[in-house]
Amino acid sequence: MGCLYSALFPVFYLRALVDTLFTRPFPAGPLPPFFRTPEPLVTRIRLRTDGYLNRVLLHFPDRLGRPEWRERCRIEGLDRLEIALQNNRPVVLAFSHYGPYQLLHLWLRSFGLPAAMLASGLAERSRLKRRQDAQWLRPELPVALFPSRLKDVTAFLRAGNFLLIAIDASRGKLIRVPFSPGWSFQMATGAIRLAAGHGAELIPCSITTEGRWRYCIRLGSPLDEVSGLAPDDLEKTGHRLVEAMKRDFEARPEQCSPFIIRSLFRDSS
Repeated sequence: MGCLYSALFPVFYLRALVDTLFTRPFPAGPLPPFFRTPEPLVTRIRLRTDGYLNRVLLHFPDRLGRPEWRERCRIEGLDRLEIALQNNRPVVLAFSHYGPYQLLHLWLRSFGLPAAMLASGLAERSRLKRRQDAQWLRPELPVALFPSRLKDVTAFLRAGNFLLIAIDASRGKLIRVPFSPGWSFQMATGAIRLAAGHGAELIPCSITTEGRWRYCIRLGSPLDEVSGLAPDDLEKTGHRLVEAMKRDFEARPEQCSPFIIRSLFRDSS
């Protein structure tokens, strides 16, 4: 794997250099203080390079179950999912577009966990992606599910599986929760509503890239009392989810995607 990384790095670094120099940056506008330190050019190029290299792993998901690959990803709080698996308890993993989030379900499946991602936009997988899905570990389980097919989502959770859902989305039922003084965070409530409706554990999670194909997945403590769908219940649970994720945002703001930036609003007060 070291040889492959060394061979690919200069190719993607050159691409990242060109893209960084000639692509107009995302217009962020006003942001909370911890976002305001501009990254040096060399750091932005390296971050973009890491992003390209991370996507390479999507093309050989079956290999990540091997010991030499699994040791490149540590999972903090793995025991929480192992206990849920033993008890046949479904889990909704709430995440944000932070770090290489596209790899979350890939790494979880490499550890033998029945994880899938709730996709947005499209109603089905393309033919190419369906062919790639056959290479994933646990091929009997879907890789992605879709909100338009709620029967599939329900069956997946009732079977005691783990479903990853992004909270920083601009579709569906949205609420705003406090983020930091003077700021609020707009989030989708799908993760909360699915957990409440199916008696699933609701666990915040995130993934951070540490360079050279090394990663860290952090699983927070399960949120208790996810049973109500009244506005107050949604806001309370949503605030706890955002608080759990904000620690990562503040520690590594450079790994926050534009999805997160778009979800932040300055309160009029």
